[in-house]
Parts: sequence; structure tokens; C-alpha cells
Amino acid sequence: MYKISIKWDRYLFSAAILTLFFVQIAGAGTVKGKVTDDANNSLAGVNIVIEGTAIGASTDLKGDFVIAQVPAGEVTVMASHIGYMERSNIIYVSAEKDAIVNFQLDYDPVSLEMIEVEAMRKTSHIKMDEPVRIEVVSGEELRRSSTDGGLLSALGKQTGLNTRPCALCGSAGIGMQGLDPSYTEINIDGLPVLSGLGSLYGLDAVAVNDISKVDIIKGSGSSEYGAGAIAGAVNLATAEPADISSLKVKLSGGETMQHSFDGNMQRNINGIPLRFSVNYGAEPLRINRNSDDFTDTPQYYRLGLNLSAAKTYSRGVFRAGVRLYGEDRFAGDVDWKTDDRGSADVYGRDIHTRRGEVSLKYSSNHLSWGSWSYESAYVQHNHDSWYGITEFDAQQTKAINRLSFVREWEFGHSTLLQGMYSYNRYEDNLNLLSETDRTDHIPGIMVQHTWKPSVKIVVQGGIRAEHYQKDDVVPTARGSVLYLPAQWFGVRMSGGTGYRPVTIFSLDKAVHVGFDNVIVPEELEPERSVNGSLTLTTRYVKPAHSMQIDLTGFYTRFDNKAVLAFGHEIGSTIYSNADDAYSRGVELRLIWAHIRGWDLSAGGTLSEVRYKDAEGWHDNELQNAYTANASLSKRWNVPAITIEIKTNVFGPQMLPEGRSRSESPVYSIWDAGISKRFSSLNLALSINNITDWIQPDDPFVTSSTGSGKIADSAMIYGPLLGRTIRISIDYTFGGNQQK
Repeated sequence: MYKISIKWDRYLFSAAILTLFFVQIAGAGTVKGKVTDDANNSLAGVNIVIEGTAIGASTDLKGDFVIAQVPAGEVTVMASHIGYMERSNIIYVSAEKDAIVNFQLDYDPVSLEMIEVEAMRKTSHIKMDEPVRIEVVSGEELRRSSTDGGLLSALGKQTGLNTRPCALCGSAGIGMQGLDPSYTEINIDGLPVLSGLGSLYGLDAVAVNDISKVDIIKGSGSSEYGAGAIAGAVNLATAEPADISSLKVKLSGGETMQHSFDGNMQRNINGIPLRFSVNYGAEPLRINRNSDDFTDTPQYYRLGLNLSAAKTYSRGVFRAGVRLYGEDRFAGDVDWKTDDRGSADVYGRDIHTRRGEVSLKYSSNHLSWGSWSYESAYVQHNHDSWYGITEFDAQQTKAINRLSFVREWEFGHSTLLQGMYSYNRYEDNLNLLSETDRTDHIPGIMVQHTWKPSVKIVVQGGIRAEHYQKDDVVPTARGSVLYLPAQWFGVRMSGGTGYRPVTIFSLDKAVHVGFDNVIVPEELEPERSVNGSLTLTTRYVKPAHSMQIDLTGFYTRFDNKAVLAFGHEIGSTIYSNADDAYSRGVELRLIWAHIRGWDLSAGGTLSEVRYKDAEGWHDNELQNAYTANASLSKRWNVPAITIEIKTNVFGPQMLPEGRSRSESPVYSIWDAGISKRFSSLNLALSINNITDWIQPDDPFVTSSTGSGKIADSAMIYGPLLGRTIRISIDYTFGGNQQK
């Protein structure tokens, strides 16, 4: 009896559902339509909703939509799309005939910007409305990604950036588009105060707590950056002094006794906002886990001090800053002592860097005819080092002055005009056939014009003319075009020329491989280049998530490219100008962010760098055939925990003849981290190189003379130090706390 009642209950329930279903069909209709923009272009992904119900649909790629089972009668249909003004129409729905309703949405950039900023403010993104490809990395992401408070570790997961440090020298730069870091112009607040050894031994002096954001410009498409910005430029926007008084400190330490301290204080004194910061880091021990008597990672002590101030006047803002940096770094035989500097029996790289920077800037308020600004910087860099038996002492003095005018015209036109003067003095103790000591007085002028004929097209072009004592006036022309056929898709074409005088100081590889037995058979000529790139960018911005996909193809052709060839005799390095050279490749970038705290960044670069000499074409050594990376993080607002895992994959790089292998192995480095915030306190734990991978080849070999071990820099392609664990604590007193 019990089973029968259950059976009938099921039948009655099913019958009731079918009855309701047929009743609904009998009293429901279909709504169809199309959505276009103000230029009559179809809009995909538009949300169409019947007001007061959960019934709706989205438009397809042709802008069409169909909504079935709409209750009969008078209804309000609403259409909404990110970046457009919302529209609604009242229609009558019946079961006998489909209801047709079409929408034309007007562009609303303000709403798109607000939602995009909210969705991407905590991660990196690529600007869609700029003619030049600009990738923005937020200060919050930098602070979350840095493992030691330094900038380079924070940028390590960015696609297309070669920040892998040299395992022996510890230096690292920011390479792009298959080229060395020395082809990237490093700016701080718009001025190129870092170059050559300055960028390789000065970037870590800039703490991530002092950076509000980083702009990464790949390729030579903009005249705003110098003639030497052949691969692109990186601009570090430092945090400006604020009226809010605050004190922030961060302590971190690792199992190798590596430790760091970062602190910054802001305070308003007599109406002048001041900001002072300290960045200290040390690896005090000579780590030798594999017991080969040589360091696995450089031993170092570094200290950076930064003071900045700002004063607002009725007609503009005046800013000033001072940055001091000092570092002592060593790698080599663990028994090496200071008395062994230059010894042929005990190998060591002992590097001492001292650097000072002073900067001034005045920016006017916007006037009826436009605005103007004046910027000035003075830099002194001293380098005292020994690479094995070779002494390398270098001093560089730079002075930069720049006056800029910006004028906004009618009909989407704007012009940037700059006059500049640079003083660059460099001298070292090397005695080579190629000129090393040089003093340059470089006056110049630059004009760049931007035209926006419509919301879909932006055209930018410019030319820079600078006078070099050796080559007279050198013009460099650059330009870019952005085409946005839809708000979710854009095409960029960029190109330009480049010029770079070459000294050993300016060569990135000289730092990585050292100055052991340097050979320059003839004077190095200035490099000249022509660069072009094509970028396709698409984005999807929804209230809950956002995604950007960026695909770039790049090509650079060189005249007189400076190349390094490792001699068959291990320990020698030969520099010369190539008869012909090029760099080409493709880069893919994916950025995805979800409102629930998920962030995904992934991508890779496939590149080829080759040069030609009297013997034919050669692959550029110390150049990875491809690199890839991925980072996934999840943030819970409650209980304020963030976890992240990331990986970097390094493809093979060609190795010189006479070594145990022709190319390096493919390898990947995995890192993970977790952090927990307690109001003003944040605790973090990171594990670097989780798989404990180190390169299998020993870079230290016995000298051909039998006098001792020397470093074979060609065989330094991966880490020599395995897994490490690091913890950090940071605390904020007053002011705006970082969430």
C-alpha cells in the first residue's frame, strides 16, 4: 500500500508539471531583435533582459538575439553592454507572432573605464586606446609578486620580459623582443636615468613599495623614448608624497639567511608633503650546497635611500627627489678574501657599486593653449670591480634636461614638442682597440603628433633629431596606428628606427659574462636599427570578470650590431660588429581577472636572434629560443588570504663550440606563495624553485694554464641555487592601508 501511494504521487507530480508547461507555452511568445552601435556596427555580447524577470539572452557575433518563453502582454526589454549607455523599449508580446525590437547603443567610455579599472586595478593590463602598446603593471601586483622587496623579482612573471638574473654575477635587466636588456630604455618618472651598468646594477635599488605602477612599452614605436630604446622602454612611476602621514615597514628573511628591510614614511612638514624610504637587503653567507667550493648564488649587501618632496603652487606643481644606492657583491671561490682581488689562483668576482641621483620637475597647470613642464636629473655612477684577474673600474656621469610643451587642438589633434640636452661622460681603465672613454654633449629636439579622427582610429607619428659629436645629427623616426573596429578588438602597427653608440659599459652581456680576457679586434661602430611590430588585442569586460588576449609579431633589423663570441679558449670573450643581424619572433599574452579574486596571467615568447659575419650566419648565444610563463592567484576577502603559484619555462639556448653540449636543456622554475592580512599587518610565505632544479653543468672549469679554476660564462644558463623558503611581515601605521 505504501509503495502504491508513492507511485501515484509521482504520477500526479509529473502531470502537474506538464500542465503548467503547456499553460506557459500557450501564454508565451518570442522576442527577436538586433543591436548595433551608433555607427550601425553589430554588437556582440550585449545583455538583453525582460525587466522584472530572469528571462534574457545575449547577442551573437552578428548582434542578433532571440528570447523564447516570454510571458504574453506588455513587457519592458532592456539592453546593456559595457562601454555603452543602457537602453530599454516597451513592446507587446503574444503567442501568435514574434515580437521584434532593435536597439542602437551610444558609446559611453566613462562606464567602461570605471568597470575596467575596478576589474583590473589589482593586476596588469594592456591599454586599448593608446596607439603604442603599453602594458601597465599595478603597484599592488608588484608588491604581491616581489619575493625580496626588489623590482626585478616582481617583474619576473611578466610575459616577454627577460629578467632572469645571472647566477654568478647576480645582475639582471629587463630584456624584450628577443634582445638584451641594454636595448631597453629604463626611465624613472619619464627620465632615462638608468642605462648600461646603471640599469643592471641599479634596478634593485628601487623598492616596489616606492613604485605606484610600471608602464612597459614594447618596440620602438614612440618618439617619446630615446634613440636607444630599440627593444622598447620601461617607465617606473614612483609613489608621490602625500599629505597623509603614514609609516610602512616590511621585513623578510629566508633559510639561507637572506634578509631585507623596506620602510617608507610620509609626512607633511610646513605644507610640503615629504616621502622617505629605505631599502636594505643582504645575502650574508656564501652558499655552497653542492660542495664544489664555489658560491651557488652571489653574496651581497645593498642599501638604497630615497627622499622626495612635492609643493603645489597656484600655477603648477614642483617635485624634487634624491636617491642614493650602494652595493657590494661577490661570487666565486668560497675561500676568496679581499687580498685575493686579481688573483689567478683563487677565482672571484668582487663588485662594488655606488650611485647617486638627483631629479627636479615642474609641471604647469593646464592653460588655454596647453601645458608645459621642465625636468632635470643628475646621475653619478661609480663601479669598482674585479672579474677574476681583470680589473674593471668605471665611472659614469649623466645630466639630463628636458623642456616639454603639450598642445591639444581641435578635431582630435594633439602635439608634443620637446627640447632636450644630455651630458654623458664615461671612463674606465680598459685598454682596448675600441674607444671606451668618451664624453658626449647631446642636444636634441623631438616633435610628436597624435590624431584621433574617430573613436576607432588613432594615428601617432614623431621624429627625434639629436646631435652626436662623432656622427653629427642623427634623426630617428617612429610611428604607430591603432584601429579599433569594435570596443573588444584592436589592431596596432608600430615601427621606427634606432641608434646606439656602443661602449663596453653599455653592453648587457659584458656584465653577465664578466671582463675576463676581453678582446675587441677593432673599434665598435654605433648600432642602427629598423623595427616593426603588429599587435592584435582583444578584451572582454563583464561585471564579474575581464580578459585580455594580446598577440604580437616583431622584427628588428640591425646595421653594425654589437655581438659577443665566446672564444674556443674558455674564459675569453670577443666583441665585434656584425655585418648583418636581426631579431624576430611572436609573443602571446593572456590576462584574466575575476571579481571573486581569481587572477590568471600566462603567455610566451618565441624568438630568433641571428647575426652574420665573414663565416656566415650564426645564432646569437645566450639567447633562449622560447620562454613561457604562467601565474594563477586566488584572493579571499574573508579571511583575507591570497595564494599564488607561478612558473617560468626557459627554452634551449645555443652554446659555443668546444663545450660539453651544443645547447642548454629546457627547464622550468616553479614558485608558490601564500599571504594573510590582519588589518594593518600582512604575513607572507613563499617557496622559490619548488622542484629544486639547478643546471647540471658546472660553469667553473680548470684553466688551460693549470693555475686554477675560472668561470666559463657561456655555461651559466640557469640557477645554481635550488629551493629556498622565505617569509615576510609588513605593517602599516596610519594613512591608507593597502588592501
